[in-house]
Amino acid sequence: MAWILAVQCIVVPATWWWLGQQAGATGMLGVQLAGLAMQLGGLACIRAWAMRPARQIVEQVQALGEWRFMPMKQPTVQEWVPLARAVNVLIEKVQTSLRERDDAVGDLRNQLARDDLTHASSRQHFMWSLDRLLQTRDATGAVAILRVNDLEGLNQRMGRQRTDELLVAVATAVRAGLLTRLPGEDCTFARLNGADFGLLVPERSVDDWRALLQVLADGLQRLSDDGLTDLPVTAWIGGTCFQHGETLSQVLARVDSQVMQAIGQGRQVMVVGADAGVRFQQASQWRQVIEYALDTGHLGMTLEPVHDRLGRLSHHHGQLHLLLPDGARIGREEWMPAAVRCGRIADLDLKAVEIALNRLSDESLSLSLELMPQSLARPILVRRLGALLQAHPQRAGRLTLELADLRDTVELLRALRTLGELASRSGCRLGLRDFGVGRTALPMLAGMRLRHAKLSPLLGEAAASATDGGSGRAFADLLREWGARAQVEILEPRASAEL
Repeated sequence: MAWILAVQCIVVPATWWWLGQQAGATGMLGVQLAGLAMQLGGLACIRAWAMRPARQIVEQVQALGEWRFMPMKQPTVQEWVPLARAVNVLIEKVQTSLRERDDAVGDLRNQLARDDLTHASSRQHFMWSLDRLLQTRDATGAVAILRVNDLEGLNQRMGRQRTDELLVAVATAVRAGLLTRLPGEDCTFARLNGADFGLLVPERSVDDWRALLQVLADGLQRLSDDGLTDLPVTAWIGGTCFQHGETLSQVLARVDSQVMQAIGQGRQVMVVGADAGVRFQQASQWRQVIEYALDTGHLGMTLEPVHDRLGRLSHHHGQLHLLLPDGARIGREEWMPAAVRCGRIADLDLKAVEIALNRLSDESLSLSLELMPQSLARPILVRRLGALLQAHPQRAGRLTLELADLRDTVELLRALRTLGELASRSGCRLGLRDFGVGRTALPMLAGMRLRHAKLSPLLGEAAASATDGGSGRAFADLLREWGARAQVEILEPRASAEL
């Protein structure tokens, strides 16, 4: 660059001075002006050439602001070489730092996408996968929630280590079932929270989904046989199918309701299709409906007959239902899970007893009602229930309070003891559902006013067919010794038969 400036400053002016001498005085001014113009043009070219590296450096910095990395070749102008090298080093360091950050974020995302204990996917990954399928055009699939039975109680009785072993075994059993039944398919298996696991598969019909979940449930039952849990039912499973256009909340509300119904009805697997809508999706909506029914008295009771094995009427079973303003009815199977979550199950159970006592003004009636253990855990409800029953002693003698979900949980055993004391004071009788599932409660039943017990489905089948002293028949004989009757649920809705 120095020699170019020398030419501009010395040689070019000397040349034009010589030309001016040759042209004479008259052309001197024109020659000088022409020389000045050429000198300015040359300086402009020199400046443009010298500033080219500067423009490249500016473009580098602007690209860096847009997260684009443009390394620069070494400029030919020596004065710009140190700055160009410094900018290249800066860009390289920034690029390396961002790459390290991306690697760290990727590692963290992988850790968050997996449950440390079971190595199942995380809740966030499960929700993202389900939401992505719902937004995919023409996509269909099936989802299920698997809820480990009484995980909190297991933790208290067996300890943290045994509970962790059970969770790992559950995850392993589900993975083995998926690998066997759905090899090579894109399935998502995740741990949603402490007791819940989620399962997501694409393109599955209701019947296929129900069959697959039943296979998984049968595999989980072997964990109980192996002693990994002290309960006869390892987990409850609720499932549904979905289709494009549904929202995430709609699908989750529907599958969660199936889990709650599986628990409430004592069935391991409950599955519905995408067309089986949930009446109310949000807990706040359910709370408003329940409070409306309690405040306005929009409640009713359906009486369903129970016959003995000879076809004679034994008694009626009462089912409380909620009445909506448009006259629609909401049965117990639908409102019960929401009432438990909203904390209003005790109020509804108390209303059910009140309506049943009013119905028992008909002296030809005998009724049974199903209560939830959560209701009997509230002392204020027990006191109000005792006062209500003692105010109608004649009618209370024809009322049987039936306790649901007999599965040896601490909560249930406490409720059973409370209900037994209440029955002895008020004159009502005690009924049990799924009798024979639990074992711990058996010593408590001998001295109670037990009227009937509904055997679990497996024991009921055994009792109906056993001729050599099977377990179902043994339970039926034990109930007779206590002065109670054994009942077996049959396929017709809410119907049963006595043994």
